Amino acid sequence: MQQIRSSNTKPELLIRRFLHAHGFRYSPHSKKLPGKPEIVRTKYRAIILCMVVFGMGILTVNIYVIPKTRTGWWLNNINTNKANDSKAFI
Repeated sequence: MQQIRSSNTKPELLIRRFLHAHGFRYSPHSKKLPGKPEIVRTKYRAIILCMVVFGMGILTVNIYVIPKTRTGWWLNNINTNKANDSKAFI
């Protein structure tokens, strides 16, 4: 699990390359904002978040697999993430 990066992931780099190629300028990983969002457009007061499917526990995606080691801890962690998300986005 230590190889999982929190920044400069493949999906994030694809989005950043697309935005830059189309003339959009941004600040990556702004430490001034809570949670350090991946892409920040200060001119428009907008952010872009690249969410990770594993940590969110989205079961409808075919690539989601519960880890075989420390299964109880991961299930607790994922359920806590789901609960926090439901509080934050409602």
